[in-house]
Amino acid sequence: METLDYFESSTALQRLGQPGEMAKIILSLVSDDASFVIGTELHVDGGLTNYAYNKNFF
Repeated sequence: METLDYFESSTALQRLGQPGEMAKIILSLVSDDASFVIGTELHVDGGLTNYAYNKNFF
């Protein structure tokens, strides 16, 4: 299995994020709509972090 396929199959969504999806999140966080959001950790990885934590992925 190639590395890219491995990472895709290791996310809850079974795919990698698209550049447009990342851009929407960034734009949302820098907009006035997120003016009350401070000091948070936001995982934007399609569930890879959760999978990795539960499966000793790394």
